Amino acid sequence: MANSSNLTRYKLMSSAISFKVTGLDKLIKACDNFPVTLAKDIDAEIEDTCENVIAKAKQRAPKDFGALQQMTNYKKEANGNFVMFSNARYAPFVEFGTRGKVRVPPELSSYAQQFKGMKWGDYYDFLNSILDWVKRKGLARITNSYTGRSRTKKADLLMVANAVAWSILKKGIKPQPFFFNSWFEERPKLGQRIKNILKNRGFR
Repeated sequence: MANSSNLTRYKLMSSAISFKVTGLDKLIKACDNFPVTLAKDIDAEIEDTCENVIAKAKQRAPKDFGALQQMTNYKKEANGNFVMFSNARYAPFVEFGTRGKVRVPPELSSYAQQFKGMKWGDYYDFLNSILDWVKRKGLARITNSYTGRSRTKKADLLMVANAVAWSILKKGIKPQPFFFNSWFEERPKLGQRIKNILKNRGFR
């Protein structure tokens, strides 16, 4: 019977975070010798779990990084094998943090090593992302105390964005885990549901 702690294979990716729900290959294959509905039921449970994980990850993804939600999803590779991923280049840095603020769950320590020292784009790519964030937050907006009108100068935007960017590069950013913790929550539930399916079919 599948053990919920063996349902994951963390994949090495060059610029994204991803993992495969696996470890059920033999079980799915064995189900071919039993009613077709058994394999389908197990496969459906795995897919439902993937949907739950991705829904939670999208909900938890920092709203300041809009692409995280858009680029976080899953796909089916074969019966019983699904890959969940977040293809935004900065996803691992949001998940684990940077510099002295990095925090990685013990289970993911080897996996996270691949992102150490990795960069996404050059400084100007980074600065442009910060500029968008500064605009959304209105951090460079100046309000006239007499007229009450607000305005934003490009020079002020750039000055604030540069200050924020250099602060991040120097001090790092705190981890904002959104991806793997969603899987860790759903994994034991999946293992139990699979056990229930097999139990209901008379397997022990």
